[in-house]
Amino acid sequence: MTKASFSVFLAALLVASLAMWHRTMGTVSIASIHSRQAETFYWLTIMSSQTLGTALGDWMADSTGLGYAGGALVFDAGLATTTAVYLWTNVSRTTLFWIAFARRREVRRISGSRNFRSPSQKDFCNNNGPTRPT
Repeated sequence: MTKASFSVFLAALLVASLAMWHRTMGTVSIASIHSRQAETFYWLTIMSSQTLGTALGDWMADSTGLGYAGGALVFDAGLATTTAVYLWTNVSRTTLFWIAFARRREVRRISGSRNFRSPSQKDFCNNNGPTRPT
């Protein structure tokens, strides 16, 4: 499976998790987590969003030709856009929270990789070495 197709799969998993959570509990707000069932949906959503952020960060840096710096700019622009939507529209704050939460992981992943990996180092995803210097 390619990084792009895996990212699409993870995005679908994230959307499905949020949709099932909303359908079952009536909300996806973190302020409404008062039961084991709601907490289960929360952790499923957290795991899928974190994994999606990592996969998208890797895909952006390695497969688009943008590299780490270019990928970081793309994800930073996404966070800036989410902030602008928060400040100047009435879009659901819960929706914006989940968008920003997933984007935060993308930025951390790609920035961390840029800080810890030199271009000559290989990565585990390609089965050819460690991600960080030892």
